[in-house]
Amino acid sequence: MKYISLIFVLFCLPELSPARVLVEEDFEDGLLAARGWTDIAKWGVDRSLSIVGMPEVKPISGRKCLKIRYAEGDTGGWMHIRFPKEVREVYCRYYRLFPADWEWPKGYGPHDSIVFAGSYGTPTDTDLSVYLDFWKTGETFVRGATARQKWGYGGYSQVLRKHGGVANRLPYNVSRADLVKPDQWHCVEYCSKLSEPGQVNGQLRLWVNGRLVSEILALPMVDEKHADIQFNHWMLGPYFHGGSHRTQHNYLDALVISTEYIGTFEQKGNQHPRARFEYSRGWQSMTAEFDGRKSSDPEGNALRYQWDFGDGQKGPGSTVSHSYMAEGSYKVVLTVSDDTGQTHSKELNLRVGRQIGSGAGLLGEYWGGESIQGLPVVSQVIEQIDFQRRGWEGRFLIGNVGDNNGDNYSCRWTGYLQPTHSESYTLIFEVNDGGRVWFDGKLVIDAWDRPQTASASVGNLIAGKKYPIRIEHHKGNHESTKDFRARLFWQSVSTDRQIIPPGQFYPP
Repeated sequence: MKYISLIFVLFCLPELSPARVLVEEDFEDGLLAARGWTDIAKWGVDRSLSIVGMPEVKPISGRKCLKIRYAEGDTGGWMHIRFPKEVREVYCRYYRLFPADWEWPKGYGPHDSIVFAGSYGTPTDTDLSVYLDFWKTGETFVRGATARQKWGYGGYSQVLRKHGGVANRLPYNVSRADLVKPDQWHCVEYCSKLSEPGQVNGQLRLWVNGRLVSEILALPMVDEKHADIQFNHWMLGPYFHGGSHRTQHNYLDALVISTEYIGTFEQKGNQHPRARFEYSRGWQSMTAEFDGRKSSDPEGNALRYQWDFGDGQKGPGSTVSHSYMAEGSYKVVLTVSDDTGQTHSKELNLRVGRQIGSGAGLLGEYWGGESIQGLPVVSQVIEQIDFQRRGWEGRFLIGNVGDNNGDNYSCRWTGYLQPTHSESYTLIFEVNDGGRVWFDGKLVIDAWDRPQTASASVGNLIAGKKYPIRIEHHKGNHESTKDFRARLFWQSVSTDRQIIPPGQFYPP
């Protein structure tokens, strides 16, 4: 296959305003759910999504990147992230690497990522979708589509199709220098600006390695019935119709979503570092340990660390220990800077108290259907089990599992529970349709056959000790009240019945 040479346009761009950046993800660790990612499907080693680095692959920036694996007959994993605000114009940029032995699928696809306007959900649930696709010959393009369920086969999607051709694919009218060579990082960036309602002034643009390769400036993207829609979430959604013809993989790194043009690393020059940190705190301790060593610099330069502990005290160092004088909640901020003066900050909220835990939550695993078997579709950490909704439909616990009536799913939460007092406790599981609870290795609540609430004494517990706990839950379509519940309470002499609070659960 012959490839057209890619021409890099090298010029210096001003730094993006932090207020205009909607999402920034460098995939330096697997704590994606903690940063707002949801519906993370097929996660983990030997699954469709994982975090890797050298010696397997050299990331375009930092030490790690995202690996997307495609099993034979299957698609890659997916995940969503919501924007902190809705916008009418959006720019999405990331880097992709396809290994030397990568083979493009023979059939339709693949999709790569999607930005959505209007209602939240999958491509068939939302009002407007803008796709970044890699075609089967290795070229890239953007296309717009509307969800058929919402606007109709004969409706607005057909208007887009008239402008975009087959499958709403938009024509190239600037350049065709967009063929993707294997075994090297490529920067792709696409922009969409919504039209005024009923007007033909919507815009779609695509850059490959900093070169504008497609620009359409007259698209009817919004009709009068959907005048208020704006872009509000992004999805990594690699998809081959029929699945990949063999097991293979590729990589993604350096995702930025903004309201202004982002550009390549070469165009922008030195990039700001990325701050990242973790903390831990022992039971009944007022001292927290902070570790910022997962912070990184795209150019690999040394970093300087400055901490603000939220109580008026500050300090330097990649790892630090800090003691608090009063119980309460504190906003801790780590700011890292490189040798050119570029900075980046990360903040986390820390709760400190003699009877307050510091757990991150339970590992949640989710399946389609009422049977917990095989590999889960989605896995992520949740802070507490407090899910309730009445009277309306829609997926309940998590997207991409179950159906749009809120039914036909199952889940398992595992980890440890840390009591706050040394005394006898009772656990109460309020659930619909059914569930079970194992505590300290014993089945203590068996409500699998659809009782609404069940409770059990778990005996005298020791404050601060971590006890293993496992909770399972399933939901069928056995009632019509749309009463969705999965809530875990505790009760003791010192504690009135309450939802087990955040901080008292720890992942396995």
